[in-house]
Amino acid sequence: MKERYPEAFDRIYSKEDWEKATMETRGIELWTNPTEPENKEPVVWERMIAAMEGEEDILVQTPYMICSRKMYEDLRSVCEKGARVDIVINAVESGTNPFGCIDYLNQKKKICQTGVHIYEYLGDQAQHTKSLAVGEELSIIGSCNFDMRSVYLNTEMMLAVDCPELNASIREQARPLKEKSRHMSPDGRTEDGQNYEPREQDMAKRAVYALLRIVISPFRHVL
Repeated sequence: MKERYPEAFDRIYSKEDWEKATMETRGIELWTNPTEPENKEPVVWERMIAAMEGEEDILVQTPYMICSRKMYEDLRSVCEKGARVDIVINAVESGTNPFGCIDYLNQKKKICQTGVHIYEYLGDQAQHTKSLAVGEELSIIGSCNFDMRSVYLNTEMMLAVDCPELNASIREQARPLKEKSRHMSPDGRTEDGQNYEPREQDMAKRAVYALLRIVISPFRHVL
């Protein structure tokens, strides 16, 4: 290790160095789906939903959304209990997952009906963060997208971290993303963020997406 990464051993870090480079937490838990190679119980999803219930301010970052009926019901339940849920996803114009983009176009009405607020981020690059800032103290970070493959098929992992400083850091990191987003309210109205710059899709991409919106509907559970 020392021969391969000599720069990591150039300096001996003191206790003060580590304290400056890290955040003190009050607890960390690892959440994971079952590891069996088969359809899985949505353990990680259910833990995330349980963490959101009873909170008032929730921020989600996920590259895209492909939700089942039960996932929509869970999000609606969280919102109906008084939570403001903001979800930052990639805009269709910049998203790197065409199936995620297409499903979002097909499912916009159902997403609005859950009561969540969507921020369609349109930046120089697509974002790939999977995180939740729940209330002012809990942060959940890892590999789980808000999609059926992550929830029911893959073995995803998330770290649940009780740390107000980390929670505030995640919210601050997301602030400029939201400013470069188009905000879709639960009533379907849209509003451009202060730094949002519209971008046109080329005609070929629009034509392909229009075709795939019809083709993928029966197979969206495996996208």
